[in-house]
Amino acid sequence: MNAENILRSFQGNRSFAEHSVPLKICIKSLRMPPVSIAQKENTFLERRKNTILLVSRAPGHAEVRKAALESAGLHVVLVTEPEKAVAACREYRPRLVMLGPSVPPAEKRRIWYEARKACPVPILELHTAGPPELMPPAYSLEPEREDEVIRHVKHIIKART
Repeated sequence: MNAENILRSFQGNRSFAEHSVPLKICIKSLRMPPVSIAQKENTFLERRKNTILLVSRAPGHAEVRKAALESAGLHVVLVTEPEKAVAACREYRPRLVMLGPSVPPAEKRRIWYEARKACPVPILELHTAGPPELMPPAYSLEPEREDEVIRHVKHIIKART
């Protein structure tokens, strides 16, 4: 039985008649050409090339920062529980780990230490007052505007390619 026959059988049934428009859309999507494995791998690699892991304890500020970074063409994985940052680093294999200013200093140092072993990528510490907590090879920035963060992130990613 093909897709058109399935659609006709549902359209004849009164209980399904009101659902026929969404069903048509579903059936049309079934007709889409298959995506090759190479296309899927290219999409994955392209996404990974621009993936940033953003660790923050302030979900409101993190969502704003995430939206700004994504509008600049970056893929952002947001972690609001710093204790899950290293696991997320292993899973998503980002190009950069960004630690927000809301992450306490001791957690920043722990994440910095463990993330360097789990996924050897640059770590950018954002801080607001006082000197940065992390030592090189970490990057640090005291951002005043989101465009400053975006410019800094893109510079770090570009330098690592």
